[in-house]
Order: sequence, then C-alpha cells, then structure tokens
Amino acid sequence: MYSDVGKKTFDLILFFSGLVFFFLSLKMWFHMEEPRLSSAAALPLFVSGIWTILMLSVLFENRKIIKVAKPSFVDAFKQLFPKEVLAIVAFVLVFCMSLSVLPFMVASGIFLYASMCYLKRKSYLGNFAWTALIMVFIFVVFELVFGVTLP
Repeated sequence: MYSDVGKKTFDLILFFSGLVFFFLSLKMWFHMEEPRLSSAAALPLFVSGIWTILMLSVLFENRKIIKVAKPSFVDAFKQLFPKEVLAIVAFVLVFCMSLSVLPFMVASGIFLYASMCYLKRKSYLGNFAWTALIMVFIFVVFELVFGVTLP
C-alpha cells in the first residue's frame, strides 16, 4: 500500500526524464561518425535506455498498489520537497550566483560551511574543520596534481 503521497509522482518524473535523456542521447548517437558503438554517445544511450526500462518496470509493478486519498497540492509539494531539500536548493542557487562575485575557493568554502551547519546544527567547529579539509583537498587535487586553474 502506498502511504507516501509523492512516490507515484516521483516515479513518473523519473520515467519521463529518462525518456527525455534517451531521446537526447539517441539524437547525439545519430550525429556520431562510425564506429558508433565506441563513440561518446554509446554510454549515455545505454544508461538512459536502462533507466527508462527500469522506470517502466517500476511503474508496471506499482500499478496494482492501492491509491490513497488525493492530497492537496501543498501536501504533495511538502512530501516531494521537504524543507531540508528546499534549503539545499537555495544554498546551491546562492552559491551559483556568488561565483560571479567571489573566487571559487571562497564561495565553495562558504557554501560548504553554511550547508553543513544547516544540516548538522551542532559541532560548528567540526563543520569548519571538515570545510577546511575539503577545500585543501580540492586545491591539492585540482590545482597541484591536475594543474587545473580554479575559477
């Protein structure tokens, strides 16, 4: 029995997004030169095809599930997007907008620390230590090892 409001909606969203990705990768597949099986379009086509087939099987299996009372739009929205998810989406949007003003390392550090403090409301010093460790790791791996210039 389905007890959660958003499960069928989320299954449909995943199925239709799989279809969109499948057709986009199919379009890319037809623009590739021979041999197509070893081209850059082969993996996206395979993954999106498997994704679509699996989501179709999920929808087929869930067709027998008893429907619950139809919820209001607000209840369905709250079920699909809890406040933690909306907060992280807001953090990501602010992070993206701050990249035009702040350097990457500064914006990333602020984003990581703020999101960790929101999700784990205790241990602010521990969150700062993890943020510093992650930022040092990003700098060492990308700047020093791979030679990528960070924005």
